[in-house]
Amino acid sequence: MDNELIPMLTLKETAQLLRVSEPTLRYWRRCGTGPAVTRLGPLTFRYSLAELTRYLDARRVNPFR
Repeated sequence: MDNELIPMLTLKETAQLLRVSEPTLRYWRRCGTGPAVTRLGPLTFRYSLAELTRYLDARRVNPFR
């Protein structure tokens, strides 16, 4: 891995970006069904912009199927 910093989003920023509530994002994290998260401390979580992109790409569907 190179030395570039990876853009990281807070819970609030991620919820706004995905247009879901913060409690929904917390629930997904607890269930393991949401986007990958990085734990920086006991109560500090951050979401990588690259991981969010991967998460959304993996859930893309063809509406004409």
